[in-house]
Amino acid sequence: MDSEKFLNGILNKVNLLYVVFGLALIAIIVAILFIQNGDDAKRLQTRGEAISFSYEEIKAERGNILSDDGRILATSYPQYELRWDFVFRGSVERDRKKMDSIYKRDIDALCTELSRFYGDASPAQYKKRIEEARAKANASFRINIRRINYLELQKLLTFPIFREKRVYSGLEIKEFSHREYPYNLLAKKSIGYRNEIGGAEGIESSFDHYLRGVDGTRLMQKVSGNFRIPVVSETNVEPERGANVVTTFNVELQEFVQNALCNWVAEQDAEWGSVVVLEAATAQVKALANADKEAGGVVAEKTNHIVSDIIEPGSTFKVASMIVLMEDAGVSIYDNIDAGVGAKEFVNGTAVSEAAGRRYGVISMQRAIEKSSNLAFARMVDKHYRTNPARFVDAVYNLNLLGKLSLQLPVEASQLYNHPIRNKRDWSPSNLVTMSYGYGISFPMIRIAALYNALANNGVMLKPQFIKEVILSQDSVIRFAADTLSPRICSPKTLADIRGAMELVAGAEGTARSIRTDKYRIAAKTGTSRESFGRRGYADENGLTHFNASIAGFFPADNPQYTIYVVMHTKRQTNNGGGSLAAPLFKQVSDFIYRREIEPSRTLAQNINGDKRLTVKGETAKAATIVRDMNVAQMVNYRNDSIKKGGVLGYPLDEALAKLEGAGYRVEAAGRGVVVEQRIDSIRRLAKIFLQ
Repeated sequence: MDSEKFLNGILNKVNLLYVVFGLALIAIIVAILFIQNGDDAKRLQTRGEAISFSYEEIKAERGNILSDDGRILATSYPQYELRWDFVFRGSVERDRKKMDSIYKRDIDALCTELSRFYGDASPAQYKKRIEEARAKANASFRINIRRINYLELQKLLTFPIFREKRVYSGLEIKEFSHREYPYNLLAKKSIGYRNEIGGAEGIESSFDHYLRGVDGTRLMQKVSGNFRIPVVSETNVEPERGANVVTTFNVELQEFVQNALCNWVAEQDAEWGSVVVLEAATAQVKALANADKEAGGVVAEKTNHIVSDIIEPGSTFKVASMIVLMEDAGVSIYDNIDAGVGAKEFVNGTAVSEAAGRRYGVISMQRAIEKSSNLAFARMVDKHYRTNPARFVDAVYNLNLLGKLSLQLPVEASQLYNHPIRNKRDWSPSNLVTMSYGYGISFPMIRIAALYNALANNGVMLKPQFIKEVILSQDSVIRFAADTLSPRICSPKTLADIRGAMELVAGAEGTARSIRTDKYRIAAKTGTSRESFGRRGYADENGLTHFNASIAGFFPADNPQYTIYVVMHTKRQTNNGGGSLAAPLFKQVSDFIYRREIEPSRTLAQNINGDKRLTVKGETAKAATIVRDMNVAQMVNYRNDSIKKGGVLGYPLDEALAKLEGAGYRVEAAGRGVVVEQRIDSIRRLAKIFLQ
């Protein structure tokens, strides 16, 4: 009986436990169901996912900016920043012990390697900094402020500690996109820049919507501490690489013009200078250089003067006045006008003088262009437009010298001028007189270049072009055709007469006689103007006059191929005219272009006889085009010095491989990105290319 009671007691207790555990289980199940399906379920689930999962932005690779023949002017490649997480992220104690053991064993060897690699501190200094960060359990210790490239990263990953698994090394690698300009300062202000805080200028700014691409997103999961890993997900969006933008700039010409300008500004002690070279038939800007004198006599490019500055053009504007006189007023270039015999004379109450006090008397308008007579133009324009000055101003406007051009570069200055009707209160008779020879009217210098290029292009005025095309993909290209501003700025007779007068300017008695050459004919017009200081007039706070000396022209005059415009800004009070200060630089540039572009094709045409099978050496693109256009057979020697001298430096991997393998070389490549080093085995003809 007692044993039965004892057993029943035990059974009752067991049953009670069953009941208690059962109720607890039911409560847990209810709680789980409540959590999963209750009012707070969605909030809790979202919070949990937010802690464990998050989306990471993947920056798109920025497109390249290329020269007219496809060479890279701006490109992007990855750089890396190394940080050390001293917080243990593992979950097993033995991993912590192993991490400490590796650190104690290898820290001295690591500091030696870091000192040797960066070269900015001793091993002891590195160890002190690392020990201090480790003692504070720094979760993001920056090993060095210098970012490294891909090849350097691969080397660092072989260092003691860093070569271990992340749970033991604590190494964090952050990737950044670095913008590289292989030709350094070449066309710096035109190519521009775009930085991480949003600053931008030049093509990097105006074509940013093409270059930047489309960023992607990637789902990341937090697995330990701050360590996250990518997760395969249908919601991931791959980034789309930016487009390549092909400019009109020619590397060799740009380099020559830029160096020549910098040297000339320094030699002449000018404040700044600018040069632009346009291809006559297309108005493509083949070179645009600026040079500014800084403190200590250093010369560097600070401002894109040709596009962003406005000046009173001075006598280069006389060609525009002559077009208006001939086309609108019926004046002949052979018509005579009294240019005066006094050092200073008056035209409708306005004092007008000639440069250096010259006196010309009665001269033709052709002679007025050749000698750049202010009085001749002032009197001829006043004679025909005194009673209707608005007609003259409107005719100038119709030459597309005024108004917005909407260039492919982001900064374009506006113009300043008075109109006798729209600005009636500010207009005076002197405005018409001074405007005739390029004063009292200001606009960007690129306008003068466009006008003279129209004269070179048989009267067709095209908008200056900086971008040829945008390569969206292998199958999709946006090509920019020449934008016609005016199909005809003047009649063929006016064009021929003005061209003839401009050749006299570069002749034996013209203001640009210093550029005369027997090799080719040049048509040009010089100009000199004083800089306006607003209410102070034409003198600075020290009473000093500043001058803009310029020359615009094209060559060969009998078949124009290129237009050149040069402007030099100086404070010197003598030898400051366009003929003495700007013309010599014009000649340097025109001679270079003639020797490089025009003379070879003429010589080639003269030498063709008998067997029309020619050998083309060196860089083949230009020469092959000349030969092909002349319809002769060719043998091309692709193995040339350009490859030996680093002809693929700065090229993307696929372009470098195509160029070298097409030239008959066997190629070994390592890494990714663009070519930063190239070595050639002269015995085995092996080009080894190292990329980052």
